[in-house]
Amino acid sequence: MPRPGWYPGSTLSVPLLRFWDGARWTPQTRLVDSDPGGGGAKPPRKRRWWQAVKWGAVGAFVLAAAVIGVALARGQQVCSVNTQGEFVFVTKDEQCVPKAELAKAQEGLNGELAAPKAEAAALPVPSTLPDLNGRWAALGGITYVITQGGSNATIEEFVPGFGFTANGVGTVTEQGAQFAFQAFNGSTGYGDYMLREPGVLVGTVTNVTLNAVTSVVLTRVG
Repeated sequence: MPRPGWYPGSTLSVPLLRFWDGARWTPQTRLVDSDPGGGGAKPPRKRRWWQAVKWGAVGAFVLAAAVIGVALARGQQVCSVNTQGEFVFVTKDEQCVPKAELAKAQEGLNGELAAPKAEAAALPVPSTLPDLNGRWAALGGITYVITQGGSNATIEEFVPGFGFTANGVGTVTEQGAQFAFQAFNGSTGYGDYMLREPGVLVGTVTNVTLNAVTSVVLTRVG
């Protein structure tokens, strides 16, 4: 087996590495250029996730589209999803996520997004780029709030029954948008969206932690 270290993900179309602990793949991922030292035995370092994502990096977002959306498409309401991709479905009178646990995770997500969101909000949107500011709807009542300034953008995800579940940072281009995301359950990923027509974003999203890929459509609702 290869020694512990960072290695390219074989199914990834963006420059992301995943950490191999010597026996199995871990959920830890990072951009290729975030550590010039390359592979080796260095363990994953604790850091603010968005600091590893450059505004110009290829990426995207979405826990729900790649994970929870799978179950919603089957007509099932998801209670929770862990980093191994295991689903827990809602049953009668069941409390899905303890309120204190969810609130703590949401507080952490809000804190991580504060700086890049403020940076994006401080800039005007140039006439050469689409203005994606506002609310967008996806499958199963899931909504997203995009904050854009210049080519910089952040995104926040809200899932029925959960509330605030994921956030991301990325870039807006003439053709659409790209983000890198982190969800409240610790999963991370990326995606690429094209502006098919005014108010409609279409593309694919990959949840790297769960190795899940799906096609998604977002429609502007506000």
